[in-house]
Amino acid sequence: MLPKFTSHTVWAKLLDSDKAKVSVFHGVPSMYSKLAADYDKMFSDSKTAAYVKSTLSSRMRLMCAGSAPLPESLFKKWEEISGLKLLERYGMSEVGMALSNPYRPLEGRLVGRVGVPLPGVSARIAEFKDNMMETLVDVTGDMPDLQISLDKLGLTGSPSIKEFDNDWKVNETKLTDSDVCEGELLLKGPAVFTRYWNRAPSALSSDFTSDGWFRTGDMASFSQGTFKIMGRTSVDIIKTGGYKVSALQVESALLEHPDISDVAVLGIPDQHYGEIVSAVVALKEGRSLTLRELKDEAGKRLAPYQLPKTMVIVDQMPRNAMGKLDKKLIRQQFGEKLVFKQ
Repeated sequence: MLPKFTSHTVWAKLLDSDKAKVSVFHGVPSMYSKLAADYDKMFSDSKTAAYVKSTLSSRMRLMCAGSAPLPESLFKKWEEISGLKLLERYGMSEVGMALSNPYRPLEGRLVGRVGVPLPGVSARIAEFKDNMMETLVDVTGDMPDLQISLDKLGLTGSPSIKEFDNDWKVNETKLTDSDVCEGELLLKGPAVFTRYWNRAPSALSSDFTSDGWFRTGDMASFSQGTFKIMGRTSVDIIKTGGYKVSALQVESALLEHPDISDVAVLGIPDQHYGEIVSAVVALKEGRSLTLRELKDEAGKRLAPYQLPKTMVIVDQMPRNAMGKLDKKLIRQQFGEKLVFKQ
């Protein structure tokens, strides 16, 4: 266990030749982004790069990403560096790990999506209508098999074991197979907590629905059999001109720009639109960028109403101890500079 994340130290541990080799690594996307940036500086020659890829691909059993959306460009970059497909999953302190892409097969790991409920977990997407939570889709994972099996872990090479079973089922849905449903993500299962510490139980608690589902406060979508996290209902859903825009979706698209190293998307109050989409951007060393250039490139991936109307460029993006964007502090520091002036 390292006291804090430092890219050079993590690289040293990943490539260490000692007997106690690292085989599993969990990190947030900003950590992988920093590791990838330092990789380009430290391992620029082809022989060293080949050694790094060979070492990681043979030594690492699993590398996970979570706590924030993983940009597709970073997913592909890390696979190029290490030969490994990052596994995205979703969890919270209140529930542990709840949703995940499959461990096997590797082709089942979809970038930008967090998979399906883990065994014993039920996930629901619902929307609040007429003072009630209306269920849109309800997906349940089978109860876990607690017997340890090297075959199921894929450690014996046994051909008789299926690589991956769809151990989940859709219990209820009002949508057709081609639809995408969006709403608040609710969770239920034996690992879900019962209440917050030092907070007395209450039948009127907003933390749970009347039938016992935990309200995560995250917006999610479900389509083609997998879940996608869209962001916190209070922070990452921007209501602009009658549209609901996922700040996380816009951030992922903007991070595809070759000049951008980090970005935070905020909803800034506006008298005409309600809120406007605004971007706080950190650039790669020696790069420059205008709002028009940003919109021209992002317009290839986003609808017009999703494009930022204002932008401010900063040297460094405030993040918390977990490596997540500190949007409260970002808004405090840069919010006034993002006001839309027509």
